[in-house]
Amino acid sequence: MKLLGSSVAIRQDGVLDPVTPDNGPAGASAWTPSLAIEIDGTARYLKVVDWTGGTGVKPVIGYVGTTGITTKALAPNLNAAKRVMFFRGVTAAGGVALVSFTGFAAAPIVELVDAQPSVLLGAVKGEIVAGSVTKDACQVKVTTASLAGVVSSLVGATVIVLAIES
Repeated sequence: MKLLGSSVAIRQDGVLDPVTPDNGPAGASAWTPSLAIEIDGTARYLKVVDWTGGTGVKPVIGYVGTTGITTKALAPNLNAAKRVMFFRGVTAAGGVALVSFTGFAAAPIVELVDAQPSVLLGAVKGEIVAGSVTKDACQVKVTTASLAGVVSSLVGATVIVLAIES
């Protein structure tokens, strides 16, 4: 038999026969993941819940990450629809405003957008109180400084924060 390329062969009687390439010996069976989408609040994670069809030791189950199987904490949230919302509050005694949130399953990322006094004053400074951000609220402290450099808490200021679902 004479080969013509890798797709046909000529038999001794001159008839062309198709050639089936030799793929080599059969290898070990590969594992196939059984996948599920896990819902956790507004987050969505791709999880390997089991493996089927393979030989040898079954691979570990877990969440699909950017480099393989990982933990839920390191897995990407596949829900691309992040909520971005503005919330406002008014400062009370001590110049602190409690800004309440609704609908977050976990503490959002919070940025102060604005802090405006009810009357025109000198320099106004607003900052999110460290450690105060929860899934339900945050605190913002607003102060003002006089020309003499005296810093005081500002009562009655309106604060606006931007909350981004984490």
